[in-house]
Amino acid sequence: MHILHGCNQGVVFEILKKRFVKVYNDMSKEILSKEITIWKGKPKKGLTFGIKKKAGRNNQGKITIRHRGGGHKRLLRIIDFKRSYTDIKEVGNDKQSLLNTSFLDRIRLPGQGAEGRPDRGGKLSAGTISPFSQTGEYPEKSGIVERIEYDPNRSSWIALIGHLNKEKTKYPVENRKSSNEVTVSPIKEQSVQSMSYILASHQLKAGDFVSSGPNVEIRTGNALPLISIPLGTLVHNIELYPGSGGQVVRAAGTSAQLIKKHNKYAILRLPSGELKSFPLQCMATIGIVSNLNHFNTDLKKAGASRWLGRRPTVRGVAMNPIDHPHGGGEGRTSGGRPSVSPWGKPTKGFKTRSVRKKRLYLKKIFGV
Repeated sequence: MHILHGCNQGVVFEILKKRFVKVYNDMSKEILSKEITIWKGKPKKGLTFGIKKKAGRNNQGKITIRHRGGGHKRLLRIIDFKRSYTDIKEVGNDKQSLLNTSFLDRIRLPGQGAEGRPDRGGKLSAGTISPFSQTGEYPEKSGIVERIEYDPNRSSWIALIGHLNKEKTKYPVENRKSSNEVTVSPIKEQSVQSMSYILASHQLKAGDFVSSGPNVEIRTGNALPLISIPLGTLVHNIELYPGSGGQVVRAAGTSAQLIKKHNKYAILRLPSGELKSFPLQCMATIGIVSNLNHFNTDLKKAGASRWLGRRPTVRGVAMNPIDHPHGGGEGRTSGGRPSVSPWGKPTKGFKTRSVRKKRLYLKKIFGV
């Protein structure tokens, strides 16, 4: 400190602050590199396609979500949120193949259509049994983590899974020896490795074995129906309805805890503290969502927010009266009323959930 003798206190503070920030950033990078290795190459081509930005506009061009717009171009990764289907295929990333192939066809139901081929659109043909039938039978799916990747469309990381499936190729080849004689080649079996993306769990790394089904081991990254998961287990990527795909607890570093099983439902404590019940047939993944340090991310500058597609948030008191209830006035004002939205709705402590609307499977119990 003798070098800084006689300097202004503000200058000393700025020097120490810069040194502290540099040390903190170096420590964060070191901790991150020890925790997991992120793939630095390109994503799997057959599992990505381009999307058009909406900038918060609806089909009429009106702004429905404020503070959106701009941002870097992104490729959408096809994520397997269902974790329970047996025939995961890659599709072409051209627009026509995506229009002709639905999401349920890319991650297909185990139903068989005409001539032994999977049904288009994921619909079950006559005589097939849904994997979510009352018998409680689920198909099992296993694979190995090829690598952990960055996904610009979500806060968590994603894992590329390689599945080795035995498939029957049923495409007969006709050999016409004469006008009346036709020979058909026999059906051949071949092993085909299919790939899929899943949400990466915390501490999941390349080379790990993951599987899904009712009788698989309780291990990080495995997916099971709630009926097969013991009480107290931390889970994520939870289905709201059987077969709907994971819709709850998917953000980085989040998890829900299985509290109780009652009749046909399981009660889970969500990250918000709310207790919500789910059907026991719903699938959930064991563990915590990856990238626990996401909430510690410092964007460093305003431009970093613009890269993410976030536009500035202007205060109401800085607007004109026509734009916001807090706007206008001579000089700086306090707004003149309790905080409200641009449309006059209170913003601090105001209940927005409708009491009259029944929330499906909602449990108004706290502190269990």
